Amino acid sequence: MYISTKTKAILTLATITILSGCGGGNVSSTEKSINQETSELTLNPIPERTSTSLALKLKSVEDINTQENSTIIKWELTKHATGQIEYGFDNSYGEYSVKEESFQYDTHTIPLKNLEASTTYNYRVISEDSDGNKVVSQNKTFHTKGTSITVKPTPIVKPILTATGSAKTNWGFQPFSIPNDSVTVQAGGNIQDAINSLPNGGTVKLVAGTFYANRIHLKSNMVLEGAGRGQTTIKFTGVTNAYLMNVTGNATKNTIIRNLTVDATGNGKANGVEITYGAKNVLIENIEIFGAGKSNLLVWNPDWSQGSEHITFKDIISHDTKNWHALSMRFVKGAIIENCKIYNAEGNGIDFSRVLYGEIAYTSIDNAVQGAKFPGSNYIYMHDTKISNSHDSNILNMGGVGIKFNLLGNAGTGKQHMHLKNISVNNSTSGVVDWGNGTPTFAELIIENFTMIGNTSNAIRIKGAEKVYRYGNSVDITAITGTVNIIDNHKSSPASDGVGYTTWGNPK
Repeated sequence: MYISTKTKAILTLATITILSGCGGGNVSSTEKSINQETSELTLNPIPERTSTSLALKLKSVEDINTQENSTIIKWELTKHATGQIEYGFDNSYGEYSVKEESFQYDTHTIPLKNLEASTTYNYRVISEDSDGNKVVSQNKTFHTKGTSITVKPTPIVKPILTATGSAKTNWGFQPFSIPNDSVTVQAGGNIQDAINSLPNGGTVKLVAGTFYANRIHLKSNMVLEGAGRGQTTIKFTGVTNAYLMNVTGNATKNTIIRNLTVDATGNGKANGVEITYGAKNVLIENIEIFGAGKSNLLVWNPDWSQGSEHITFKDIISHDTKNWHALSMRFVKGAIIENCKIYNAEGNGIDFSRVLYGEIAYTSIDNAVQGAKFPGSNYIYMHDTKISNSHDSNILNMGGVGIKFNLLGNAGTGKQHMHLKNISVNNSTSGVVDWGNGTPTFAELIIENFTMIGNTSNAIRIKGAEKVYRYGNSVDITAITGTVNIIDNHKSSPASDGVGYTTWGNPK
């Protein structure tokens, strides 16, 4: 079911209530109203009332069975209510458990997984009864077991996951004028029908709750937004390949997806969200996506003639991909990955293949086959990013690399320009490596505050570079073939030397 606010007619204020059922039986009811001032048509089910005189209160809240990477939060209530946990590194939280939406329980036990070892977490529990009364606990903490290695370049590289921007460039998504028309979809409603009801674009709003879909196709000048990550969930079912949600075509531009969770599990080898065949100016922000049979988020184009432009992934939690990459872009001009948390990928954490002008900022990548890979890409600024536990794998024949370069012909753009700042690579088989045909890879490589701990190969190994500028705490650089011209601390900063991302201009 969805609610349309498109209508422009001036209608008389009216409320029609249709009730079916009688006596002591269940009452099924629907309310329809039209507001004269806004011309807003609303069609909502009226829920059954199960009011009791008992007030909704918390009786107890505790963490139980806390381990190195998990815990269980248990709380008891005076009556049946929903349950959800808000948690994070401090009392600003930032993450949510999957919401228990039924009114069947007065005791909740919800597990939290994929936590960091030896870390203090803040949390609070939230419950709401069938009458809409809400109770929120005071802030509480728990501390996970184990030991951890913490590397702190400046600034600390835990993902910020805030609404404020941290990107330093304007290469990605560009704001556009969103049409005024909008549609609100109730939980269980048909999202594609709502999208199709806005032929000229507009906003499709999803209320808090769970939506089930087979595939969703978005179009130009369109915003698809939920009530928040962990509050609105789209669960895809019945797909075996291709994609679950897509934005496609050279004529498609100006699309936003935000504030929701995408559950992609159990759909064969389908990608989660695809941007393909030249779609341009797309923003995906504040979403959690997990469980895709291939890539969770993918921008795929066959060549530059159908390449995408101005793509931003912001405030994304991407995890548990199967067989492919967590975040992937191919043939893109102007790309930003900002404030993202990536973990448990059976392919790369980030795959930038033939990306021109790309920025990766304030992002953490943990337990991927390769942390980040850059085949054929040029003008890449990667900063304030932590890569941990890159592991060996038979999938894609990659294996255990923190960062991987490859000239790959560079799609006609010449040798690579890359600026790395405040990067840590920890506990990987190899720290940073280069592969390809032996041609020197870099015209310009800037290294600022680069740290590696626990890697089998504790160096940056590349196939030649015309100029390498090192600043601050930076590891050794080794030439596999060719030569490396290293310039150490020539001046106080890359900008002073006239090199780095500030000198590269913008996508053309």
